[in-house]
Amino acid sequence: MNGKWLLTTLSAVALIAACSSAEKDWSEATAANTVAAYETYLQKHPDGNHRAEADARITKLNESDAWNQATQANTVQSYQDYLQKKPDGGASAGTAAIQIWQRGS
Repeated sequence: MNGKWLLTTLSAVALIAACSSAEKDWSEATAANTVAAYETYLQKHPDGNHRAEADARITKLNESDAWNQATQANTVQSYQDYLQKKPDGGASAGTAAIQIWQRGS
């Protein structure tokens, strides 16, 4: 009986520690708010509770980076490159198309 109790207690402690670690790693990832931080979270916790949210944030950050590159260059080519990389870029895709059209290409 004592052996079962000890095993159950140790299992519970390990589970709590794992959950605590995953939540701590998630807090760190959201504080950093970078692709690298979310990828680190996913590497450590591939089946974690925040997997879908981490994937969504990575997608959003990549989209934002691509759009920033296009607008900083502010050329027809940069907007065309953006549309090739992110054809489903939402409102930014529409804006890119307008920028290309306004420039006559």
